[in-house]
Amino acid sequence: MEKTSDACQGTSKVAIEESEREAAVKVAKTEASVDEKVTTEVTKQEKVATEATKAGVVVEASKQEMVVMEMEKVGATEKDDVLSEGDSPFPSLGLPWKTGLNLLVLNLSRVFKLDKLGKEILNIAIPASLALAADPLASLVDTAFMGQLGKSEVAAVGVSVAIFNQVSKVLIYPLVSVTTSFVAEEEAIISSDTGEQEVGDLETAKSTVHTASKQIPTPSAYSENSDCANACKETESETPQKSAKRKKFIPSVTSALIVGAILGIIQAILLISTANFCVLLMTGGKPSQLMRKLAVRYLTIRSLGAPAVLLSLAMIGVFRGFKDTKTQLYATVIGDIMNIILEAIMVFGFRMGVTGAATAHAISQYLITLILFFKLIHRVNVIPPSIKSLKFGRFLGCGRTKNT
Repeated sequence: MEKTSDACQGTSKVAIEESEREAAVKVAKTEASVDEKVTTEVTKQEKVATEATKAGVVVEASKQEMVVMEMEKVGATEKDDVLSEGDSPFPSLGLPWKTGLNLLVLNLSRVFKLDKLGKEILNIAIPASLALAADPLASLVDTAFMGQLGKSEVAAVGVSVAIFNQVSKVLIYPLVSVTTSFVAEEEAIISSDTGEQEVGDLETAKSTVHTASKQIPTPSAYSENSDCANACKETESETPQKSAKRKKFIPSVTSALIVGAILGIIQAILLISTANFCVLLMTGGKPSQLMRKLAVRYLTIRSLGAPAVLLSLAMIGVFRGFKDTKTQLYATVIGDIMNIILEAIMVFGFRMGVTGAATAHAISQYLITLILFFKLIHRVNVIPPSIKSLKFGRFLGCGRTKNT
């Protein structure tokens, strides 16, 4: 019995050990399968991450290409705006970036960029700058001529020119700046209205021709109405020519001329009547007798040209409103050359001294005014249809309107 029980116990132990082995094998297999699944999942995630990275790189590259294309379309001007201090082609000049001086250096390329707008600005600015530089050069010649006569003559001319220029500068704004803006505005409005009217006339003419083509006359009717047909043809052929030759009337042009003439006359009267007082005021009340006498004489004669000066300023503003500064340049150069020639003849030829210099200058001012006026009447109509069309209130009020 004891042997039998020992054998049973041994058999049960063997069975338990085998079951434990089988369980251990199953656990090992399970762990191996879990490791394989984890490895597979990690591999899948790595693949997904790699594909996502590749896609991101492609998207980023496409974005960069689009940015480059946009920058190429905008041009080098817009590229300069996004440059940093390290990427700038210009030196930083030792100052913080985005300061006024660095921006000036950075924008030099824009100043000399000759696109359509740049060329238009240069065509306006260069002649105007040259015209402004012509008067100081003529004044230097005057000073050189007066220097040949004596110190009193140079001092007298200097004081008189300073007085005359100071009074004239007060009126430069209403006669140049305001006139330029009003003329440019009114010309744009009239040009747009004329274009619309021409389009309407063209459409009306087309409809008339289309209607007339449907009504073909018989030979007898044509012979009877030949005179009328010829008259109509002449009228139709002459009407466009007359409309093309018809000059525009711009109210601000005539208003500026009238205001300039009136202000010029007022300035001449005031300067002539107060010449002695103005010279004493400018010199501090202690000029020499000879210098004061010469200065009063020069200022009095020079003031006779004040209407021409203010009329020329008004017409310069008109031509600037037309975006034409070449006419101003031509007139100024011709007038200054005439001033130098006449002054040399009167001062050294006729021995007129300060009187000759002032007379030559006044004549040259009227010559400039005549040149500008003849150029102006060939371009626009300066005769108003009525006084109401001049609109002096708008001109004298510098465009201000009443609040309603």
